Amino acid sequence: MRKYVLRLIFVMLVIGIGAAFWAVRGLSDFELTGHSIREVSFELDDAVLSGTLVMPSDATNPPIALIVHGDGAQHRFSNGGYLPMINTLVESGIGVFSWDKAGVGESTGNWLDQTMEDRAEEALVARQAISAEDGINANQIGFLGFSQAG
Repeated sequence: MRKYVLRLIFVMLVIGIGAAFWAVRGLSDFELTGHSIREVSFELDDAVLSGTLVMPSDATNPPIALIVHGDGAQHRFSNGGYLPMINTLVESGIGVFSWDKAGVGESTGNWLDQTMEDRAEEALVARQAISAEDGINANQIGFLGFSQAG
């Protein structure tokens, strides 16, 4: 009986250590490390919209995905929820630009005052702003939208 209990304790310990290692390993998905990061702002009407351009550190003129948020007061990284996706794209050689919606984070204005046409115009102005940045090929910029932006 004692051998059985000791084996059970050993197995549970190994499972616990393995689970802890697996959980800690995934935490790096929520950090932007090892990438080139630039803050980029652009103006639309009376608002200044602020965002972050995350680029692969070893790529020259990579394609860029512009993240267009869905409905709601969205921060550029959706309060950290977009970080695993951004890391996956950047590690695959794709740069990512995402900005705070109007009136959220570092952006001025009020997203509640925007129509769908205003939001479409905002995405186009964001594309123009990123096209003007150094190391960007304007012919390789696309949009990635979710929910209302999809």
